[in-house]
Amino acid sequence: INNAALICKDNFRTFYGFTYATRAQFAAAQEKININLATIWELRLIKGVGEQLANNISLERKRKRFDNGDDLCMRTKFPKDAVSL
Repeated sequence: INNAALICKDNFRTFYGFTYATRAQFAAAQEKININLATIWELRLIKGVGEQLANNISLERKRKRFDNGDDLCMRTKFPKDAVSL
């Protein structure tokens, strides 16, 4: 992966400082994630998606890719308010 960094959540504010940490968290929250391509780690960045739901999404899409947000919500317990087209 190009241009990527991994910093432990516990050290994020220490590493980047309070102001940058807040902006970075806001920016990350605004990014769209392709549900059919996202890793389990990326899925867990979505508000309302924990370990179990991320694993369920991964298993469901192995059977068949998701057609759209409605398909995702019907086949998993994905929060409808987190779906963005």
